[in-house]
Parts: sequence; structure tokens; C-alpha cells
Amino acid sequence: MLGSGQESAEVVLRIRNHNIFQEREVLYTESLPWLLKPFLHTLRINVEADDLDEPSEGTQSAKRVYFRDELESPYLLALAHQPPQSREKGFLLEAHLRVPPASTLTLTFDVEKAFLRYTEHLPDAHRGFDLPAAVITPLVGSQRGLTNRAQLQLARIYTRPALLEAAVPDFSMPYNVIIMTSTIIALFFGSVFNNLTRKYQDVKLDA
Repeated sequence: MLGSGQESAEVVLRIRNHNIFQEREVLYTESLPWLLKPFLHTLRINVEADDLDEPSEGTQSAKRVYFRDELESPYLLALAHQPPQSREKGFLLEAHLRVPPASTLTLTFDVEKAFLRYTEHLPDAHRGFDLPAAVITPLVGSQRGLTNRAQLQLARIYTRPALLEAAVPDFSMPYNVIIMTSTIIALFFGSVFNNLTRKYQDVKLDA
């Protein structure tokens, strides 16, 4: 989760394929609460080739020779999503991705943060909300263009959980209003009650 503002942010996923001979296909599953409103039209995928070896003294870093179709799209083979509903259900995204050999795939999309009500904040509102980790499922025996979800799954890889910083209102304002209102009512009630219950009479003083 990237972004410093309280209105919008960016979700970034980086997957690196260490295999230098074979491309890999993975199933990316992202589940976000309704606090975030994603914009799928901003989904971007970028693939960069990795250096195979670290450069040594007097030599340059080695690079793998790629075929043209290996670093060409499509990197997104299939996409399914469930849009969020405000205060009812969250956002679910499933993407079938192809990662070329010895390369890093970066997937990004923009999200908009919701403005919460006063009663929807956590007790420690300034800390933020914990977002669940995404799930990366490697697919075995997959071929390009094959989007059958019944393929054998080796394992599940979980990303690091993210922290969502939402806009926090001034929680001291209700107490300030209560104190000010109580003070005004006390002064008004005290003055009226004093005038209604006080008795005025003449007092004679002997000189």
C-alpha cells in the first residue's frame, strides 16, 4: 500500500520468477475491505528482466537472452472481481498472471479511501486499519492461454499485511460542545432559578 494522502492510495504487487528457463503462472487473490474503492481501469502491469549474476571486478552483469514472445503481453491471462458495497461487503480480485523467466512482474492499481462515520472508527483510530495479506498460488503444468482453475496448486504464498491510514476526525469536538452547552445551560438556569426563588423585602436599619 503506497501513498501519503488520506484520500487515495496505490496497491502494488511485485512477483519475481527466479527460474531462468521456464515461465511461471500464478493466481493472485486480493481481498480488501469496503473501506477501499478500487479503480480497475487504472490496473497496470510492467515486466522487467532481472540480472542473473552480480557484476564482478572488471566484468559487467550478465543477462539472459529472451525470445521476443517471452517479454510480450499478455501477462494477464484472466481476471475476475467482485466490486465492493459500502458498509456491506468488501472487494475481491482474482488474476491469472504469467511471469516470464528471470524477470519481475509489477502490478499496480489505484484505490480511493472511504470517509468513515464517527462510530465506525476503532478505539485506536490514529493507528489505522490492518489489511489482510494477499495470496499468491503457483500453478503447475500450466500453458499459455490455459485458464482452468482446476490445475494442481503447489503452495500458497502470503504477502505482508498492509496498514491503511484513514482520515480521522477531531474526537474532542463532541466533548467541547457538551462542556460549552452544559456551561451555558447552567448559567442560564442558575440566573432564572435565582430570580424566581429569591424574595425581595425592605430592611430597616437603626441609625
